[in-house]
Amino acid sequence: MSGIKRALEFLSVQMGLDGEITDAVFAEAKRIDLLEEKKLKQPDLNKPVFKIDMFKPVIAEIKKGNCPTCGNAVGDFKDELSKKEFSISGMCQACQDSFFN
Repeated sequence: MSGIKRALEFLSVQMGLDGEITDAVFAEAKRIDLLEEKKLKQPDLNKPVFKIDMFKPVIAEIKKGNCPTCGNAVGDFKDELSKKEFSISGMCQACQDSFFN
């Protein structure tokens, strides 16, 4: 069991949740760790464009750590410009290459 999961279970016991954590909470913790490990800034989901109903699936994919364009897990990026684009759109490197080339 990962340290993150143990910490979340400890906190859930302290909060009276009988040590149970949801898969969503654990997935969010893993996503945050991944972003921090890769030194990536997540897209700002508070931007007005993300308030439009048609973007709800996009937000769901970004929150899962997936590319909103293809749905695959966000991998590595080839340069700082690609990382910056990720922080705006959430697109993975492959989708950025396809879109901008």
